[in-house]
Amino acid sequence: MKSTPCQTEILLNASTCEIQYCPDCEMIYLMMGSMTLRIPTENFKELTKDLGKGLNQLNAYKRSAIYLSERPFFTLHS
Repeated sequence: MKSTPCQTEILLNASTCEIQYCPDCEMIYLMMGSMTLRIPTENFKELTKDLGKGLNQLNAYKRSAIYLSERPFFTLHS
């Protein structure tokens, strides 16, 4: 186990999160409020792909919900 603390570099500092990278241990530090996730870089790459897929699904869901709510509905009586 490493005895010295990581010397991270800030990759992103946004209003929602901060992403740091430690080149020595090749770990990503994803900080969101009081929560920090320490993720190996390969897992971080996969996580970002999965988050993108989830965002696409959410957008598709919202588009279909808006489309359905704006469509006129007709009631058929027999």
